[in-house]
Amino acid sequence: MDKKENKKKIVVISVIVIFVIGIILVIINRDKIPFVKLMSNSIFELTEEYTCEEGYIQNGTECQKTEEIDATPTSGCETGYTEINGSCEKNEIINATYQANCESGYTYNAGSGQCELREEATADVLKKCPSGYTRNGERCENRKTAKCDFLKYTCPGKGEYVSNSTSFWNGLCAYKKCPSGYEVNGGKCYKVQINANKNFSESWVASVVTKSQFPNKKCSKGVFMHTGSVKLTELIKDFPSGKMIKQNYNKGYRYARMEFCRTEKGKTKNIEKCSDGYKTIVSGACVKEPTKSYICGNGYVSNGDGTGTKIETANLIVNHICGNGYSYNKEIDKCERITTKAPTGTPGYVCEQGYTLSGNKCIKNNSKEKTITYTCPAGYNLEGTKCKRTITKEGIKKG
Repeated sequence: MDKKENKKKIVVISVIVIFVIGIILVIINRDKIPFVKLMSNSIFELTEEYTCEEGYIQNGTECQKTEEIDATPTSGCETGYTEINGSCEKNEIINATYQANCESGYTYNAGSGQCELREEATADVLKKCPSGYTRNGERCENRKTAKCDFLKYTCPGKGEYVSNSTSFWNGLCAYKKCPSGYEVNGGKCYKVQINANKNFSESWVASVVTKSQFPNKKCSKGVFMHTGSVKLTELIKDFPSGKMIKQNYNKGYRYARMEFCRTEKGKTKNIEKCSDGYKTIVSGACVKEPTKSYICGNGYVSNGDGTGTKIETANLIVNHICGNGYSYNKEIDKCERITTKAPTGTPGYVCEQGYTLSGNKCIKNNSKEKTITYTCPAGYNLEGTKCKRTITKEGIKKG
């Protein structure tokens, strides 16, 4: 690698040397080289044909000279200073300090004319609510209750509110588990006999009902069916809104049962399961307590039971408790006690060193030399305190 680099350096140096020698030979032998001779003679002859006025220097066919004049000086003061008697002056004015002789630890208060000793302590914070309000976290609440107006009954899912006064489920939400014309028995939906003496009924009895208690219950062509018995106390417990259930309980009935006549062939359909919280008790219906909706006014929110609640809020009342002799200072958020004493000697205004007292102000005079700036006419360039420009004109052709 070193040998290759050395060869490259030798080649470069050789080229430079040959180039320089070539230029030197051209200069020495310019009269012998036609083109170079022609160019040199032309420039020389052209220059020889012109001359310049005194003070100018010839540059080819042009004449040039540098003109120099004194720059114009202008003196003045810096911004904020005023010229007074040839110098720049500015007065610095600050408030004087009012002082009096106070004991150690005391500070003079010019407003009261007394020496003051200020002591601080942490305040105890007591938070409470206005009368009639209860604290909840960092706010106060006043809960008010009022009656609301009933709006409507609502039922979830497929159920509908039953308002028929003769219905077994009057006052409740219900929907049939079997298709129209079918009734449920033993987990199946049976086709109800058409034109039977008694196709379907609800029986309310004072004691437990068995099949033997109904020897005269017959169907014209079909099969007599009954669904068993259920206690009205259980129904009232599970469905307190059932109006027919309560009505018959109040009449002295304690049990209920369902019965119907089905066809002899026993045509059946699949039974539907109850959903959305509905239950089946005895009858072929899915039953559920209705939801009562209420409307409340004046900002009250319904509780779902015929009453509404409105919560009024208020800010906590914050009290700062200070010890004996202390009072709360809101600006520093502390308890403060101020002890005063009369100053000794005569109070008065004083200034820092270098200032002169004038009333309740301190004045200090600042002086500066005026600053000098130089300017030049248009076309000149400023150099120090001189203005210079170069004048160029055509040379004078020799006669």
